[in-house]
Formats: sequence, structure tokens, C-alpha cells
Amino acid sequence: LVAMAVWEDGTKEIVHYEVAEGETQETWEEMFKNMIERGLDPSKVKIVSSDGANGLAKVIEEYLPEGRQQRCITHKVRNIEQNLEYNDLETEDEEGKKLKETEAKERRRGEIIGDAYEVYEAETREEAEKKLEEFEEKWKEKEPKAVKNFMRGSEQTLEYYDEPKEMWKHIRTTNHLERFFRDFRQRSDEIGAFRNEACCLGIIFMLLRYQQAKHRR
Repeated sequence: LVAMAVWEDGTKEIVHYEVAEGETQETWEEMFKNMIERGLDPSKVKIVSSDGANGLAKVIEEYLPEGRQQRCITHKVRNIEQNLEYNDLETEDEEGKKLKETEAKERRRGEIIGDAYEVYEAETREEAEKKLEEFEEKWKEKEPKAVKNFMRGSEQTLEYYDEPKEMWKHIRTTNHLERFFRDFRQRSDEIGAFRNEACCLGIIFMLLRYQQAKHRR
């Protein structure tokens, strides 16, 4: 588990990491306890951006009095593709040219995902909520499974609207942290297997030092 802090000026830094057996309420609770013991002031945390991690919401409620969970909009939109049923596909394009099934599916996938991202281009939370309603109305008949999944917990993807606009791009996704995970996986794949937890944590530490040195150049 890894925690990246984002300050009000947009500065980002990984401030904590530890080995855990999965993402559960118990492991998240242990992580927040450890961070508080190391000096985290829980009253200063406003937003916790994450994917749909199990048990995290309850831990935020218990340990962070001012904290709110922001569901990553990238994860939320990507999950649409996993739930597409491709009902009532178009058979022709705008010029009347017959579409292959693969082409029709690609058009459906691109259109519904584009509409979903359009929600988060709204200038206000109220406008985003309206776009959510329009998205649901447009797609609920053709793609009921995908729409149901996308709408579930969708209010948590809009928490960033209550923060200053210049912070939105920093807190509405976990992309910054995902890039770190990608680099870590690349290096861990090269190693193959860790002899113990210390070796795993050592790789994370060295990767952090490398990234810090790169940013200072």
C-alpha cells in the first residue's frame, strides 16, 4: 500500500508505503494508524483519492474527521468497458456504409466512454450531476449493466468539485500514483521474485530516491 500526498500548491510526494496482504478494511486501518504514528495530522486531510478499494471509506470516516473519499474518475470510466453488452449495435455509419461487428463495437465503446468522460469536463458539480443524469438516460436501455456499474457510487467521483479548481487535475484521479506503480512493476518483473519483504521495500525506496533525484535536475 502506498500513500502519495498532494499539497495545495500541487506538490506531490510519496509519504508512506508498506507491505500488506491485500486491500481490506483491516490493512487500510493499519496503514492509517502507522501514518498517524509517524506524524500525519488526520484533521488536515481533506480528500483521499483512490479506486474502489474495499473498506477504505469506513476507515476514512473513522480516522480522518475532515476527509472525504474521491473515487478515481479514470478507474470509474475504464470499468465501463468491462460491462458492455453491445445491445442494438448500429449497422451503418453516418454515410450509410455497412459496419462490421468489430467496427460497430468499437464505435459503441468509444462513444459511451467519451460521454462518460464528458461528465467530468463540467465547470461545476451541478452541471456534472446533470450530465450524469443525461448519460444514464441515453445509455440505460442499450447498456444497462455498464450504466448501473458507472452510476453506482458516482457521487464519490465528484468530490473534487468542492476543492479549488486548480487542484482538480491533481486529486480526481490516481494517475500520478499509478505511474509509480508501473515503474515499480517493471523493475520487480526484472527481478522475478523477492527473497523477503525487506527486498521489496528496498526496491520501492530506491525507486523513490531515483525519482526525487530526477525531479531535482
